Amino acid sequence: MFKKFLSLVVAVLFSLSSNYVYALPEGEQVISGSANFERLENTLNVTTSDKVIINYNSFSIGEPERVNFYQPSAESVALNRVVGVNPSEILGVLTATGKIYLINPNGILFGPNSQVDVKGLIASTLDIKDSDFLNGNLVFVKNADKVGTSVVNKGKIYAKETALLGSAVRNEGTIVTTLGKTVLASGEKMTLGLDTAGMISVTIDEAVKESIAGVNEGVKNTGKIYSDGGVVVLTAKALDNIFNYAVNNEGVIEANTLEGKAGKVELTAEGNIKQSGRISANAPEGETAGNISIIADGDIVLESGSVTEAKALGLFGDGGKIIIDSLTGGVSVKEGALIDISAGALSGDSGSLEVSAFDNLGFYGTIKAKEHPWAEPATVKFSYHSPAVQPVTIMTDKTDYAPTESPIISGSGFMPNQKIVLNISAPDGTQTTLTTYADSEGCFTVTYTPESLMWGAYLVTSSDGARSAVTRFTDAPKIQMYKPTVINIGGVSYVHISWSYEASSDGYWLDIALNSGFTDFFSYGGNTYNQFDIPGRANNYYDGIPFSAFTTGISYYFRVQAYKGTGYKKTAYSQYSNVFELYPLTITANDVTKTYGETYVFDTTYPSIDFSVSGLQSGDSVNSVSLSSPGAINTASVGNYDISVSNAVGSGLDKYLIEYNNGTLTVTPKALIITANSDSKTYGTVYTFDG
Repeated sequence: MFKKFLSLVVAVLFSLSSNYVYALPEGEQVISGSANFERLENTLNVTTSDKVIINYNSFSIGEPERVNFYQPSAESVALNRVVGVNPSEILGVLTATGKIYLINPNGILFGPNSQVDVKGLIASTLDIKDSDFLNGNLVFVKNADKVGTSVVNKGKIYAKETALLGSAVRNEGTIVTTLGKTVLASGEKMTLGLDTAGMISVTIDEAVKESIAGVNEGVKNTGKIYSDGGVVVLTAKALDNIFNYAVNNEGVIEANTLEGKAGKVELTAEGNIKQSGRISANAPEGETAGNISIIADGDIVLESGSVTEAKALGLFGDGGKIIIDSLTGGVSVKEGALIDISAGALSGDSGSLEVSAFDNLGFYGTIKAKEHPWAEPATVKFSYHSPAVQPVTIMTDKTDYAPTESPIISGSGFMPNQKIVLNISAPDGTQTTLTTYADSEGCFTVTYTPESLMWGAYLVTSSDGARSAVTRFTDAPKIQMYKPTVINIGGVSYVHISWSYEASSDGYWLDIALNSGFTDFFSYGGNTYNQFDIPGRANNYYDGIPFSAFTTGISYYFRVQAYKGTGYKKTAYSQYSNVFELYPLTITANDVTKTYGETYVFDTTYPSIDFSVSGLQSGDSVNSVSLSSPGAINTASVGNYDISVSNAVGSGLDKYLIEYNNGTLTVTPKALIITANSDSKTYGTVYTFDG
């Protein structure tokens, strides 16, 4: 009872923090290493050795105050431990050129207007032995004579790595660890180490054993955590359901792909987990989304309105991977919860979703998994750990439908006479809910009758509240577009667009569309696209756009899509296939001249007098080309001959639409000089010339 009273007192102190004025850290004593303390008005400057331990009677920073640590390097560490009785309340500014450990078993609060800017931060209500710290053994343990206390952040923390450790941890502010790692961990003993990427990792060795007054979650995030290209970990271990939720996310967590590094978000707990906020591990243009894992030794709930996404945000990109796994309990994904593993808007592979439970699995949410023909489709799996659970199944009568058809969905293995809820997620993310009842044998059959099916993949989930299943069907022909090339027809360069096509029924149309930036359609001859009836078109190619219609220096997108409809009344679009972003590039053989009887040797290495290049973007290069002409040999007669140029070799050339222009090699006559030789004759004789 006394420990609970103390915990309540600490909570009240935190809630009233804005009514107090705090001095800078006081009563410092250097235990190991060296440190110099310079006190100015509202500022404390601390200059330390590479590794230092400092004990304080108190360590707080008032709102107008700041503490600056000056350390030898970014890897230097200053351990600051409070041995007094007051919690630390950081209401002002804390900066450091290295890493800061702040240890206070009485509690730690970063206030709403606080700002921390350090290379690394560990804020912990669990203590660490001096010998462990000095030997690099980062073992943090709750003091046996102390009540469990919290680390609370309401301010802004900027660091490469941030770890908030305690019996309970709460983030209501903002934490930014770009290309780094954020850890929020609840337990009574923890060991920190380094993961395979060289960043901090945490293992909770002992669970929280006693409740904390006014605290219902071990780790709770209602604020914002940003770690693009990095890792975010929320983890907790608690005994006997001390907390309602060991981990609870109500805020925003983002670990999006950055600089080619996919982000990762991990929510793990021995206890229950609730996700009612937004968790993102998305990918920017042309990248692959990251991974999200929610794993509990207890129940997992994804609330209505929650967003859990590992999708591609741009036109091109691949979806990521999401795992939801209850090892000993159930999973409940409520209606209105969104899970998104989509590929890019125009191309890319879809991601994967795995949902597992020990026994009960109630899935009523929306799965969004935009995918494209000829790319990897979304992988969605539901499974159970308990051998006593008999999996349920659902299926459709076909896997590919025409837009006007109505899929028949059937299921088996459900509870007899139980209400069944089916959620059908369309390619655009909209959801249709159907309700039916299982028969006496646990089977059902329903017909899905939309006005018209959309092109793309549909994901269908069904649940009786305890068990769920998933299946998919599509309404999309397979279109494979190949990289456009430039060909010469009658002396004019045209763009050659080709494709292959498969569909289960006839009556489809095809669009070939080009545009710059997808703002306005590229227009040629008054038409924004060309239409062909499929399979009525004999050849799967189009050569109708002259290369001269393109402007050097501007990128163009080439795409092919199929649809149902007549003329301009297009419905039920397919997904795009193999969208190409290409820059027009012109390589021209220069006109040259040689004299009859000479052999002309072409200079094929760029830069060259024999060819020119127009349209290269910064960072790309043409190193060489092939040049040939029948007029290059020494026996070529006087006249004009074509110079053929082809086979450009360089860097970055795969993103170019290359036009090769022939040049002319002119063979000129060789000058012929005839000289009369000198000779003599005798006077009076007739000289006869030898002609």
